[in-house]
Amino acid sequence: MPALRRHLNKYEKTFVVLHTMGSHFNYRQRYPAGFGPFPDSGNDREAYFNSVAYTDHLLNQVIELLTTDERRAVLLYVSDHGETVPQGVCNAGSANRYSRDAYEIPALVWLSQSYAQQQPDIARQLAANQQQYFQASAAPQTLLDLMRGDNQAELLQDTQSFARSQQGTPDWAKSFERIVERRPCAIFSY
Repeated sequence: MPALRRHLNKYEKTFVVLHTMGSHFNYRQRYPAGFGPFPDSGNDREAYFNSVAYTDHLLNQVIELLTTDERRAVLLYVSDHGETVPQGVCNAGSANRYSRDAYEIPALVWLSQSYAQQQPDIARQLAANQQQYFQASAAPQTLLDLMRGDNQAELLQDTQSFARSQQGTPDWAKSFERIVERRPCAIFSY
């Protein structure tokens, strides 16, 4: 956070990419000792939730910094993948990427008050899209739309943006739902 603060103090206009450690295994290496809802975690499941809480904590710190800074700003966070949590719904003995949890990933778009006021159409569309299906590959176009303040420019076929409307549920999402309905804990095999 100190490096980000120094960078923001130095540059009025900037594009910053922060790569978080996230919640990859070994979870205990993804957050400070004693942190989280399970500070004395003794198992992978609890350690996983501590790592998620730490990522949330870091994102909150960035948002607080951008809010205090009062600049026109956006934050986009997208995870690269999810995980089947050990001893979770699928009763997995260890982390894996076979369940719905591994494919449904978190995404967050935060807009500063000044950005939202200057781009009310984008702010409205983002709010309207909260329950829509998107792929992580929507992140680059979303960034472009947010930086340009334009969510009306023509897109290449099959390109998504969190800041644009969609017509119905995409075919890939319908297929995903059918697969998960049949085998929620083993949606693919080798």
